[in-house]
Formats: sequence, C-alpha cells, structure tokens
Amino acid sequence: PPGTLTDLTGQAREYRDASSNLFLVFALALAFIYLVLSAQFESFAHPFVIMLSVPLSMTGALLAQWLTGGTLNIYSQVGLVTLVGLITKHGILIVEFSNQLRAKGELLLDAVIDAAVDWIQKQKKR
Repeated sequence: PPGTLTDLTGQAREYRDASSNLFLVFALALAFIYLVLSAQFESFAHPFVIMLSVPLSMTGALLAQWLTGGTLNIYSQVGLVTLVGLITKHGILIVEFSNQLRAKGELLLDAVIDAAVDWIQKQKKR
C-alpha cells in the first residue's frame, strides 16, 4: 500500500554496498598501479602504454561473464582486480624488454614486435 517502504538487510545489503564501491576500487587500483609504474620506469609515458591493455582485458572478462550468465559478485570483483594486476605485469615485462632492445639500438616498432614475440615464445615454453 502507499507509504510502505522496503529496505535490504543482511547479505543483500552487503552485496549492494560492495557493488556500489566497485568503480571506486578499480579507479583507485588503476591510479595506484600507474603511480608505481611511473616511479619504476621514471617516465609518465611508459605506464600509460602498459595501462592501455587494462580496458581491453576488462572488456573481455566482463563480456565472458555476461555470456556465461555469471553475476558480478564479490568473488568476480576480486578476480577482476587480480586480472588488472596480471595484465599490468605482462605489460611491464614487454615494455621493459622493448626498452632494453631500444637501448641496444633497435627501432621502436622493431623493438616492440620483438619483445612481444619473445614474450609469447616464453609463455609457450611454460
């Protein structure tokens, strides 16, 4: 009837509260990673290149979640934060190796391609 109010309690309230903070957590995680990478590479450009891979991986993960009918619960949120860390780790390795190749005199495009190919070959050996 008119004047009746409803409210969530227990696990439903916790889920609502956790879901509302999801974007803040991801924004803070990306900012923290960018700052750490800026200090590591002593550059603002290299971390930006690494961070470009994060939206693509997040899009793929969320698309897979949607296609399989999964929900965005606390476990999948932790998995997405872990994915951000994993993707940035791979980007760090590729950028660092391409920087080493550039220091040896290779052109930028050749160094990036060689670094990516070498990284893929190392992953296949595992």
